[in-house]
Amino acid sequence: MKKILQLLLLPLLFFTLACEKAPKNNTTNTVIIREKNDASTLNPTAASNQLSAYAGMQIFQTLINIDFKTEKTVGVLATAPAVIDYDSLGKMQATYTIRKCKF
Repeated sequence: MKKILQLLLLPLLFFTLACEKAPKNNTTNTVIIREKNDASTLNPTAASNQLSAYAGMQIFQTLINIDFKTEKTVGVLATAPAVIDYDSLGKMQATYTIRKCKF
């Protein structure tokens, strides 16, 4: 009888100590995402892991992106994809026209 009582009380004790109170309902419409590790960099071009790339892409916006319906590049911060020119030495130069800022 004593052994059965111990087997019943042990899981109950475990769940009481392991669980914590649920947070109060937060109605501020704020989403908080907690990551296990810190990002190694916030620069998306120097990102060496998925978390750093994700964090960098949430901060910086790209000049162009791919429209997956038409499979063409479209401007995001730029008005259109780059105009490619070559100089006399054969070096390539990409020129973007940036959209006007609307605040």
